[in-house]
Amino acid sequence: MKRVFQRASPFDHKKAKHPPGSLIKIGIAGVCIVIFSLFLKPGFPQTLNNFKLGSEPHGFGKIYWGVDVITLKNIEFSRKDPSYGGIDIYRKTGDDSCICGVITKNIEYLFWKGRFCGIIFFEEGFSGYEQFRGSVWKEFGEGEKPFSDQEYYVWEGKKTLMTLEYNPVGKRILFWMLGVPLLRQMEQPDK
Repeated sequence: MKRVFQRASPFDHKKAKHPPGSLIKIGIAGVCIVIFSLFLKPGFPQTLNNFKLGSEPHGFGKIYWGVDVITLKNIEFSRKDPSYGGIDIYRKTGDDSCICGVITKNIEYLFWKGRFCGIIFFEEGFSGYEQFRGSVWKEFGEGEKPFSDQEYYVWEGKKTLMTLEYNPVGKRILFWMLGVPLLRQMEQPDK
């Protein structure tokens, strides 16, 4: 019977026809590729860190991410959203709120498990978008614009995730901010 395969030690350089040291270089290159691929795989949590230097907020206004709802005054329960096992939505009573110096209505304060996790501002027929966007840019920087054909901006940092979106049809504006540490907890399967 004729042997089809011949046995050769992988480290026998004469039979393997590899010059001495080449296997070591191939091994090192392989290890480097594996390490780099671990960091570049899709879904690796890397933040953009695209807030203007020193401007990333720790919350909204004087309310810090994670503050317990029972410690706050002048807010009232509005509704419950079923997302993430239940988000309680509150509205401020009394004065209108400001975002970057622009007076706004319809700001909703989001609480997950009783802790402050974000805000949402939505309005249709909003006529001051350019002024609002300019104020946000002045405060936080221009953000990242992932879609060139849309008025949509994203800011992502270690503490805060923020977006600004505007649709000229209907003049709809949507601005939201979320606390990143709480968002990570909310996205855990064992919330």
